[in-house]
Amino acid sequence: MIETVLVVLLVSALSVTAYFTLGHWRSSRSPSKQLPPEVVQKRWLNREARHARQHREAESQNG
Repeated sequence: MIETVLVVLLVSALSVTAYFTLGHWRSSRSPSKQLPPEVVQKRWLNREARHARQHREAESQNG
């Protein structure tokens, strides 16, 4: 009796794990929405400019 309950619980746990793992795998395999190159380049340039500005500010504070 106890063995049957344990088997049912084990199978249930494995089923739930497989369900969520498969769902995650399928969503990770779906094609991502790619941004146009202009947007990517603009974001990259903005990030580089921000880092340069922060670097200059840090150097001016350190004197």
